[in-house]
Amino acid sequence: MLKLPEVLGVAEARSEIAHVLEEVEKGRTFIIKGTKGREALVINADVFRRLQDAYLELVGEAETMKILDDERAMNALRKSSGGVQERTYSISEVEGMIPEVDDVEGYEP
Repeated sequence: MLKLPEVLGVAEARSEIAHVLEEVEKGRTFIIKGTKGREALVINADVFRRLQDAYLELVGEAETMKILDDERAMNALRKSSGGVQERTYSISEVEGMIPEVDDVEGYEP
C-alpha cells in the first residue's frame, strides 16, 4: 500500500533529523517544506535508484518506439544489418540476454 510522505517544516526536520533518517532507512518518505515555496524530498537511496532505473527504462522504450515508427530510421537499420529482422526486442528483453558479471564463466574478481 502506498504511504503518503510525511510533511515537516525545516525546524522540525532539523530537530528530529536522527528519527527522520532512521525512518528513511526503513523506506519512509518525507517532504521538508522550506521558505518561499521550496521543498525537499527525502527518500531512501535504494528506492531512488529503482525510480531512476524505471525512468531510464521508460525513456529507452519511448526512444525505441520513436525509432520503430520512423520508417527512414528503420530502413537505415535494415540496410546496416544486411537484411530484414524477423523480430524486435524490448530493452528489458535485451537486458535479460546480457549475463551478469558473476554468471560469466571464468570471471574472477
